[in-house]
Amino acid sequence: MFGFFSARKKAESIIRALPVADITGAKAGPTLLVTAGLDGDEYAGIEAAYAAAEKYSDGNFSGRLIILPLVNMPGFEAGVSHNPLDKKFPKYCIPGRAHGSPTERLMYYIVQTCARSAVLWLDLHSGARDEITTSCLWNDITGVPEVDARGELFTQHSGALAAVREHAGRRSKALAAYDCAYVLAESEDATQHMRYIERAMQQLGMLAGQPPTETIRIFTKTRDMYTLAEEIKTGEVLLWHKTAPSARKGERAGEIAYDELKG
Repeated sequence: MFGFFSARKKAESIIRALPVADITGAKAGPTLLVTAGLDGDEYAGIEAAYAAAEKYSDGNFSGRLIILPLVNMPGFEAGVSHNPLDKKFPKYCIPGRAHGSPTERLMYYIVQTCARSAVLWLDLHSGARDEITTSCLWNDITGVPEVDARGELFTQHSGALAAVREHAGRRSKALAAYDCAYVLAESEDATQHMRYIERAMQQLGMLAGQPPTETIRIFTKTRDMYTLAEEIKTGEVLLWHKTAPSARKGERAGEIAYDELKG
């Protein structure tokens, strides 16, 4: 079921070791890209991506489904989120660079060979070994109407508890130029990640049936990753946090998303 990318340069072993399930459906349709394991120590998404490749391997859907279940192999082997080859986090290196560091070259290769043909990139994440996340989505506003509408429609059908709205950075803007909407989906539960994939396929018309439209709380992010525990105020929503707060002063406590949007 799984194949591997071919890389011309011997130095690109990180690309040649990347497992990929590239499945063409029975009928014509859009392309969905699903990735997991960009953070090497986040396992729920990896489990779900492998399970989805097995579930849809018969091609009984419309369009094309590309699944990369374990992008950061060096990080997975080392049990860390970043890529030990250059200490970079793959999710922050999108869209990558052709002649950059190993992680930048890896993400450039994925964007050029997979994301450019996809209308939606669903990137599965969860808490690392010492983290907990809420079932939520990170969906940037790119300013490209068709791309933003596609991401918003998936958000309303996703089954997540919350979503964070931010103005797009380099990652989402670059992908929007290729007509690809990028959504980072969080959950500690592999079953929820499977639901994300199924509902994305339904929303894109790749599977029969229409996913339910659900009420989802929408937040804007107003703090960075280095919020201190003692600074968390009553009423603020904690979507990500460390399970064992450090005794060291200044240790990051979590990522805060608050100021719920109404209407």
